[in-house]
Amino acid sequence: MTKERVMRFVQARGSFYEVALQVGEECRSDIPEVYNRGMEYLLKHTMVGHGMQIEKRRSLIHDRAQFYLRKGEEIWKPSGIYLRAQAKGASVDESVIAVTSFTEEVSSEAGIIPPDKCSTWVGRFSDGAIRHVHNEDFEEHNRSNMVLLDVVFDGFLRSVGLTYSGQLFNLAGSLNAARIGITNNGFHPLAQPGWPKQVLHCRASLTQSMRGAKTWLSLQPNAVTTGYVVVCGRTGEAVSLMVSNLKTAKLEMDLLPIQDVFYCTNHVPPGRLGLHLPDPAIAASPNSFERYDVLANFKPNELPKNLQEGIYLFANHPVLFRKAGASVTLATVAMCATTGEFLVYDADPSAQKRYWPFYL
Repeated sequence: MTKERVMRFVQARGSFYEVALQVGEECRSDIPEVYNRGMEYLLKHTMVGHGMQIEKRRSLIHDRAQFYLRKGEEIWKPSGIYLRAQAKGASVDESVIAVTSFTEEVSSEAGIIPPDKCSTWVGRFSDGAIRHVHNEDFEEHNRSNMVLLDVVFDGFLRSVGLTYSGQLFNLAGSLNAARIGITNNGFHPLAQPGWPKQVLHCRASLTQSMRGAKTWLSLQPNAVTTGYVVVCGRTGEAVSLMVSNLKTAKLEMDLLPIQDVFYCTNHVPPGRLGLHLPDPAIAASPNSFERYDVLANFKPNELPKNLQEGIYLFANHPVLFRKAGASVTLATVAMCATTGEFLVYDADPSAQKRYWPFYL
């Protein structure tokens, strides 16, 4: 029997523990499936425990995932509270949640070349608005129900964001009531031991200023090399922030103010970060360059004049919208931090509800 496909939606207010417990209960049927797919993926594609028996390899993968869970708690304790409460709500062991939460870090440090993920475009318009469109792509083993949260955590402003079952919140595009909007594009260089990207990204999504978001996203040592677009609708600031670590690149942080238009896929553009070795995307991810060329060559009359046009363009484009392959488009996120509009469009045509509009 095929499991019913829906976008999980949680609207909540309370402590990190209380909200995560509710999220875990909502995603109880999804998290074991996400874990099984993720473990199968790691066993098949990484070198963790290579040559050892399967159970020993599983144990080593759990150890690495829980290392990142503990590292996350060191830098921001609520991340561990949230993940353990989500495990309790889903009736799974915390080791399961560690794997579902930190598969990206474990796989990136263990010799795997991750598939292409995500296409992002942001532009300033004559009416003063900054509009921001993002296709959220992820690996086949994460083809499961996504989670949309509209939440007010104790001590923080309201935020709306998209994420995955068994993970921290706001990782697939978010906007908060301080008009801080963030999207993320994964890059290919191998991870190094350091702060888990998922925790830094999650915490940054709750900040009330551009300075706060940049500080959290770029804390060192950063385990992975990755790119963000961060927009502050109150001040009109918009930046491309690429982060790495000194084992991987000459720069730990590369900040580029967005003056007009910016676009990003999954390779490090020439002149950014200063990678010590050639970008693995050059050989492994030709699709990243194809999508980049599409974004770079939009004609003025093709640019989205509003968020609905942005969603239509990204959700229907033959190159940007990915229907098959190692990485597929799961949702399109569009936001205008200037006005507080946030829209999510579910890429699954069989979903019960596909269009989710919010205003902050």
